[in-house]
Amino acid sequence: MMTYDPFYAALAALGFAVIFNVPKKFLIFVVIAAIIGFTLKSILVKSGIGIELSTLLAATLIGTLGKLFSLFYKEPHQIITIASVIPMVPGTFAFKTIISLLNFVSSPLPSYELLAQTTFYAAKTAFILGAIALGVAAPSLLKK
Repeated sequence: MMTYDPFYAALAALGFAVIFNVPKKFLIFVVIAAIIGFTLKSILVKSGIGIELSTLLAATLIGTLGKLFSLFYKEPHQIITIASVIPMVPGTFAFKTIISLLNFVSSPLPSYELLAQTTFYAAKTAFILGAIALGVAAPSLLKK
């Protein structure tokens, strides 16, 4: 069964690259980095690796591609890395965090189950966002 997820990730990255005014000649690099990163993350998650570690590894790969891009083209790596990682932002977990939080605060009685659910989704969202930030930044922290 064929999945179109990498195509949608590339489309989202391309849209954000256009919004961020990435020069037209570099848009293809944004698309390629998004496809590679999103595909790696998907393969790792399907093979049983946690979404947090999978996201960290995929974002690190995108960061490395961005670093290579910046060395070759003498342009800032953020030109391709920022838009390329946006499709990995955990929208589902963030949504579930907000819904769980709303359910918790609107509950007439304190519910430890809702509190635990809210905490779980919030932590998952935070760890994934942290993995994206660390993954993109890590290659830039290494010496040239």
